Amino acid sequence: MCWSSWDPASHSQTTKGNPPILMGLACRTTRPFSVSWRVGVLSKEQLVKAADPDEPLYDLVQAITKGPEISLPSGHSIVDKDGNSRDEIRVKSWNGDGRSWADIAMSAPNPADLPKGDLPAFVSEMVCPETAKPVFFGHYWLTGKSVLQAPNALCLDYSAGADGPLMSYCMDKDNRLVLENVECHGN
Repeated sequence: MCWSSWDPASHSQTTKGNPPILMGLACRTTRPFSVSWRVGVLSKEQLVKAADPDEPLYDLVQAITKGPEISLPSGHSIVDKDGNSRDEIRVKSWNGDGRSWADIAMSAPNPADLPKGDLPAFVSEMVCPETAKPVFFGHYWLTGKSVLQAPNALCLDYSAGADGPLMSYCMDKDNRLVLENVECHGN
């Protein structure tokens, strides 16, 4: 993770009491599970567990593939793009300057629905500092022209599953992200 420790007692607002997972980086969970795998390959047993909401691996895979989510304060909810009421939001974990719910909410079509006021302290711990290694992520269904979300964060999901282009990135040796290295395949 972009931070070194996580204390569940001080972060009770995180989804299901589990630690925030940050854009595909290593994580810890409050539920015990054993890890024995070849790097980058899930076993058949782990794949089954990753699809079971009662397994700790499920929470990890969900957060890594979809991004971290946090609960809104009690009594608050938003209506998502499909008209569903939600009491959690997906976090722009690359936005180190975020100071309000509207600044950090990725999944709120109407920012006016979000709570007013300062963010809880634990949210700032979820942000990956700009000095961290580059991170590529997806599952955000962006549209339009590709942009860097932060100097070290780039979303490569531009709705390829809905006739948008497939995106890729050609990494330079200096590990610095530049838009000139984003490749658009189709559309």
